[in-house]
Amino acid sequence: MRVRRFELRLIGGALVAAWSVAAALVLVAYRPGGPLDVLVGITMLAPIVIGVASVISPPVARGANAFPAMVALGLGSLLVLVPSIGGVLNQILAFGSQTLMPSIEAAYPWVLALVGTSLFSAFGLVRRWPTAAAIRRQRLTLGVVLAVGLTLFSGGLFAAVAIANELVLQRSASTAISSRFGPVRSGEPAACDGGLSTGTTARLRAT
Repeated sequence: MRVRRFELRLIGGALVAAWSVAAALVLVAYRPGGPLDVLVGITMLAPIVIGVASVISPPVARGANAFPAMVALGLGSLLVLVPSIGGVLNQILAFGSQTLMPSIEAAYPWVLALVGTSLFSAFGLVRRWPTAAAIRRQRLTLGVVLAVGLTLFSGGLFAAVAIANELVLQRSASTAISSRFGPVRSGEPAACDGGLSTGTTARLRAT
C-alpha cells in the first residue's frame, strides 16, 4: 500500500508541476493590455491547489481494477495537459501576448485535463471523510460530485475573468495589443493598401 501511495503521489506531483508551468506562462507572458491581465494569471493557481490535494491525500484504492484506474486517470490527465502547455507556449512565441480566448477545439483538452485532475484529487480527498470511508459506492459518488464542483469553480473562475478582460479590450478603442507585428488594436496588421497612421504605443530597444 505504501508503494501505491508513493506512486500516486509522484503522479500528483507531476500534475502540480505541469499546472505550475502553465500558470507561470500565463502570469509572466500574458500581457494583451487589459486591466485584468494579472488576475487572469492568478486564476491559473486554482488547478495547482487542486493538484496539491492529490499529493497530500493520494487516491489510494484497493482492488485489482481500482488502482490501475487511478493511475490511468492521472497519467491521462498529464498526457492531455502537457501538449496543451506546448500549444500556449507556441502561441505566445508566434503571436505575442494575445488574449487567451481559444476556440472550442483549443479549450477542449484544457477542460479534459482539469476534469481529470479534479477527479484524481477528489477521490483522494473523500477517503478522509469518515462517513464515506466504509462504502465504496458512496466514495465514488462523493468523489464525482466533488470533482464536478472543483472543475466548475476553477474553470468558471478562469473563464469569467478571461472573458471580462477580453470584453474590456474589445471596448477600449485606444488599447493596442502586443503581437509579433508590433502593437496593433486587432492583433493583426492593417491591410497593405490601407492608410498609414501613427501608432498609439511604441517599443524601443537600445543598441
